[in-house]
This record gives sequence, C-alpha cells and structure tokens, in this order.
Amino acid sequence: MQEQITLETEELPIVLTFIDNDNWSLLTTRRVYTVDDKKRYQVSNTDMKDVSFSLRGKTSITLMDDNTIPVFIEPGKPSMAIYNGITESIFRVKWFARTKSMGLPLVPADGIRGKKRHQ
Repeated sequence: MQEQITLETEELPIVLTFIDNDNWSLLTTRRVYTVDDKKRYQVSNTDMKDVSFSLRGKTSITLMDDNTIPVFIEPGKPSMAIYNGITESIFRVKWFARTKSMGLPLVPADGIRGKKRHQ
C-alpha cells in the first residue's frame, strides 16, 4: 500500500481502513485516498462536499462537482473514526472559506465550535 501513495510534506495519516491491497481507504490531514477493486481515487479535503454513511462497509464522498468516490469503513464503532474525520474535514473547509469571505479572523478567541483554545 505504501508504494501506491505519496504523502505531501506535513501531510499526516489519520485513519486507515485496510481490507486487502486492492481495497482500502486512508484519511490524511489533507485528502482521502481509496483503492476499490484496484481502481484508485484521491480527493483533497477542499474538494469534498458531503459524505454519506453506510453500515454495509462502504461510504461515499460527494465531491464539489457532484461526482462520488467510495470510502471503506470498518463495521461497528471503528467506522466512526473515518466518517467523523471526513465530516470534520468538510466542516473545517466550509468554515474557513465562509470566515475568510466575510473578512473575519480565521480562529476566533473562543476557538472553533466554541471550544476553548489552550493558552
């Protein structure tokens, strides 16, 4: 799997769903990589519009152009890791874009979603 992707400088892996070498998904700090039956996908966090969740093991990401790509998830509680990571990535991209377009500071004093930042 490592030979199939090249992470950018400062791009870090967050969560991996590995079924076998031909079927896996990786969420990083900058994108999602998926190999689905040897077909390869990669999408930047800024190109993701929505994510739909399926308990059957495969979720899909809707892109800004309304195309979709598959994402593998583990059954049960571990499935929430990749789903929540993608959802949070989409939220942050939308939040930063809206904040920037309004001319507001990118990080408010009370933090994102009202969580206090550590001083």
